[in-house]
Amino acid sequence: MSHLLEQLVGPAPAGVPPNQRHLRSVDGIELCLLSNPQDDQLVLASFPGTLPTDHAHALGSAQWSHSLPHPTREGVQLCVMVTPDDARVMLIDTWPRHSIDSRTFKRLLDEHARRHRHWLETLSSFDAYDDADDDLTTADDGIGTYSSTSPSPARFA
Repeated sequence: MSHLLEQLVGPAPAGVPPNQRHLRSVDGIELCLLSNPQDDQLVLASFPGTLPTDHAHALGSAQWSHSLPHPTREGVQLCVMVTPDDARVMLIDTWPRHSIDSRTFKRLLDEHARRHRHWLETLSSFDAYDDADDDLTTADDGIGTYSSTSPSPARFA
């Protein structure tokens, strides 16, 4: 059986399960790709940072998430989640196996990386806002290229 990720990014490196890949953009954004056990859905995830402590307390012990359909790509769902234990912000995109081709896949990687950069900027702006009244900056929306990396232990488990 040909796994979904093999079709999109090539064979798995030695020791890496065929349904999991870790990619890194040229500017250092780590992305995790997973296909589900039935190999009919793809998940793209990243962790841009954590909420500041004073904002995280508002969540209490509940996990917070919000999902929306992709505005231009049918079948793609976009989700932002904040974990209750450590207030990590997680971006998750999901789509069915046959809803994208390899060119669309590359665009989805770029779009996800742009959202990741935006969240990095947003999360760092909490500190900037606390330090300087209304001194907020904007994120660079450059499109990156991606290369395989070794997975970070337990980050995408």
